[in-house]
Amino acid sequence: ANAIQAQFGKASNWPLGAALSVTTMVIVSLMAGAAVLVIRALQRLAR
Repeated sequence: ANAIQAQFGKASNWPLGAALSVTTMVIVSLMAGAAVLVIRALQRLAR
């Protein structure tokens, strides 16, 4: 089980589980945005 599942399940610590979920979503979104910016920059350099 991962950390988020553990907080919602056995630990019954819903606030921490929710915080971990939101934090993970924000980090993944930032990484995806950075990847898009890098790809766009590389496309501009390739022209």
